[in-house]
Amino acid sequence: MITAEKIDRVMNSSIGSMTFFKRAYGKNMDYTEGVMNVQRELDMYWFVDLVYSHMPAVVDNYCITEDHFYLVRLDVNDDNTAHFSITREEYDEELEDYRDEVVAEQDIEYTDLPKCTMKFFLELANYEPLTFRLLCPSEH
Repeated sequence: MITAEKIDRVMNSSIGSMTFFKRAYGKNMDYTEGVMNVQRELDMYWFVDLVYSHMPAVVDNYCITEDHFYLVRLDVNDDNTAHFSITREEYDEELEDYRDEVVAEQDIEYTDLPKCTMKFFLELANYEPLTFRLLCPSEH
């Protein structure tokens, strides 16, 4: 059974990565050993597929903003629904402060995960070819 405590333990179990993984169909993203561990330990292979499905929006946003860092977030609710989002910080000159700009988001009708919030980083890893790397915050 997956518990919030297990999620926390798995999310914080990696502190660096020497190996990077990539799906055969994914050309703009790779991911770390920590993310691979999250997939294996929490049976969340679907999560990396979900991030991949939103990579065109990230690449489009990068081409406009040249922003190198994005926050990937999964918020699971009590009723087993969830909200997935990819955001970036944007400076609002009118407010003279930073705010989150949503680059991509999706509602998820059902997950077997318990109520929790999972955060990952998506950062530029290479310019040629343009590649982003998905990693756990503990690996940053």
